[in-house]
Amino acid sequence: MAHVVRFIKHYLNWDKSSVEESWLTNGEIPADPLAGLITRDNSFSVYFIDDQDSALSRCIAAFAANRDNIQEIHYLIFDETHINDSGFKCDFLLGELPDPEVNNLHKNLSEISSQKLVQFATAIFSDCHPGSCDRLKVKDLIMSSLKNGWIDKGRLNRGMKRSLNLS
Repeated sequence: MAHVVRFIKHYLNWDKSSVEESWLTNGEIPADPLAGLITRDNSFSVYFIDDQDSALSRCIAAFAANRDNIQEIHYLIFDETHINDSGFKCDFLLGELPDPEVNNLHKNLSEISSQKLVQFATAIFSDCHPGSCDRLKVKDLIMSSLKNGWIDKGRLNRGMKRSLNLS
């Protein structure tokens, strides 16, 4: 069964152990996690991966390598059944990351209404696995992807090349 990766701004918004739930009524979640599901034109990107840690590491490396410098990366992992149950339109859309294989894992979720988004967030909140990679780990993942030929150095922008001491 495939899992879905969604890159977010801050994984702690999804950390269930840090949520004070006494003020929430049954079935509610805090509003802060919704910040990780910001849409553009009523859609957002996800990556479908298998159960292997290597696929997640490769996705993180590609996503991070597309930035201007090395930054901590935050993400959610959840089961693909949540996408199937969401009512979102799910289409393959070739990604724009510097790793062609990761680009093939990209899907665009669209036709997202506010109601569907809240229902989706509520469904995945208790089931998702939030995570992060610190800057050192991110640098190691990018360098490994470069060494393995998964990321083409020529596709990195100048700022990232500087951050990696490649320029």
